[in-house]
Amino acid sequence: MSNHHRPVLPPSRQLSQHIISLWVPQAIHAASELGIADALAAGPATSHEVSGKLGTHPEATLRLMKALVALGLLSLSEGRFSLTELGQCLASDTPTSVRSWSRLMGGAWVWRTWGQLTTCVRTGHAAGVGEAARASDTELFDAMAKDGETAAIFNQAMAELTRDAAPGIVDAIDWGGVERVVDVGGGSGELLCAALEAHPHLRGDVFDLEHARAGALALLAKRGLTGRASFTVGNLFDTRPPSAGVLLLKSVIHAWDDARSLQILTRCREAMGPRDRLVLVEPPAPAPDASLPGTLAWMMAFSDLNMLVNTGGKERTEAEYRALLEQAGLRVIGVRPTSDGVFSVFEAVNMSRQGGGAPREEPNMNAGSGPHSIDTTYVHLGDGGTATPIEVTESFWSDLSQGRHPELERGRLISHFSFDEDWSTWEMHPHGDEIVLLLSGAVDFVLEQGPREKVVRLRTPGSFVLVPRGVWHTAKALERSSILAITAGEGTQHRPVTR
Repeated sequence: MSNHHRPVLPPSRQLSQHIISLWVPQAIHAASELGIADALAAGPATSHEVSGKLGTHPEATLRLMKALVALGLLSLSEGRFSLTELGQCLASDTPTSVRSWSRLMGGAWVWRTWGQLTTCVRTGHAAGVGEAARASDTELFDAMAKDGETAAIFNQAMAELTRDAAPGIVDAIDWGGVERVVDVGGGSGELLCAALEAHPHLRGDVFDLEHARAGALALLAKRGLTGRASFTVGNLFDTRPPSAGVLLLKSVIHAWDDARSLQILTRCREAMGPRDRLVLVEPPAPAPDASLPGTLAWMMAFSDLNMLVNTGGKERTEAEYRALLEQAGLRVIGVRPTSDGVFSVFEAVNMSRQGGGAPREEPNMNAGSGPHSIDTTYVHLGDGGTATPIEVTESFWSDLSQGRHPELERGRLISHFSFDEDWSTWEMHPHGDEIVLLLSGAVDFVLEQGPREKVVRLRTPGSFVLVPRGVWHTAKALERSSILAITAGEGTQHRPVTR
C-alpha cells in the first residue's frame, strides 16, 4: 500500500472520533475564556510567556496550546506559538471574531442543557421543562438576564453570527418607500446597524428585553447611529413592537414552538399598518424530499437539536414558515434567498389590511343569525373578535382530531356535551387553557398532576373547572350530565383511560 494514502479506519474507530469530538469545543471554549488569542495578538510567543500574561498554570497552558495547534488555530515554530487565520477568529476585536459564540456554546449554560438531550428526545420538551408549561414565555431569558455577564456573552454571540450575513440580508429586502424599520428581538442591533448604514434615509428601533439594551446602545454609538436609532424594551409575547414600514425578525421564530411563534407573529401583525411589511429571516430546513450540501445539512440538523434542548424551538421548511405566517393572519408576498444561500427572506403583509387606507374587515355574515341549538351548532370565537356558528355532524370530532378543520385551530371553540358514562379517554390541550362549565347533573373532573390526580367536583349548575394548558384530564359522570366547554383546540391530544 502506498504511504501516501491513509488507511481507512474501521467503523468503530470512525464512530469513536465522533464521540471524542466533545473535547474540541471545550478546548476552544477554554482558549476563548482565557483570552489566548488576545495574548498572541501582538505576535508569536512561548507558552510560558502566554501563561505569564494570563496568570495560568505554565504546563497546563502548554498542553492546551498544543491541542489548539492540532486543531489548526495555532502554529508552532521553534518553541513559539502564532495565531493562524482560523485562530484570529478567537481574538476579541477582529472583524471575524466568534469568541463570544465559543464562550456561549462551550459555557455552562448551553453545556448543561445539551447534557439533557436524551430526556429532551424522550419528552419532546426543552431541557428543564416538564409537562407543565414554563413559568413565563421568557423564563429562559429571564434567568439568563440575572447574570449580566452571561447575557452580554449571549447578545454578543448573536451579533457575531449576524455580522457576516447582515449585508446579504439587507440586500435581499425591498426598502422602497420604507422610512422606519424595527429589529424585533434584535439583541445588540447588528442587523439594524447594517440596514441603517446601507440606507441613510432609514431610522429604526431595536425591540427586545431589558438585558439587551446596554449592548445595543453601545453598538449604535460605536457605529455613529445614535441619532437615527433607539432601543425599545418589550416582551415579544405580550407587547406590540413599535410600528414601522418593516418589522424585521431574524433568527427569532426558529427558537420557539408553533404556539409561542404564533404569539410573536400575532403581536407583530397587530402593530402593522396597511402598507407595513413583516420580514422574516430564517435558514429554511430542506423539504422531506430535498437535500442540502454537506456542511449546511450538518449545521441545520444540529441547529434543530440545539433549539430543542435550549428553547423548545425547531428549524422549519419554507412550507412550514409559510403556513405559520398564514396562521398568524399574514399573507406571504415574496420569498427570496440571500446571496450566501443560507437564509431565506419572507415578506408578508397583514391579511386584513390589504389595499391601503383603513383596515379592511370582512363582514360577519353570521351576525344576528339564529336561533341555534348548542346541541347541533357550536361556536368558534376567532382571534379578530368574530363568532362563527359551526354545524356539527357525526364525524365532526374525528375530523377535528385528524386536522380536517384548520380554520378552528386558532381562537376558541364553544361546544356542548351530554353524557351519562365516564369518559373513555384522557384529553390534553397544549396551546391554551380550557373552561368547562356544568349545565346540569354531577361530574367529577380528574386532572393529572404529575404522579397524582386532582379531582374537581362539579355539583351545581354554573360551577366550572379551569383546566390549565398542557394538563391531561378526564371526567366521571355520577348521573346524566351536560357541560359547556370553551377550548383552545389546536393540537388536542387523547390517550385511553386504563381502568
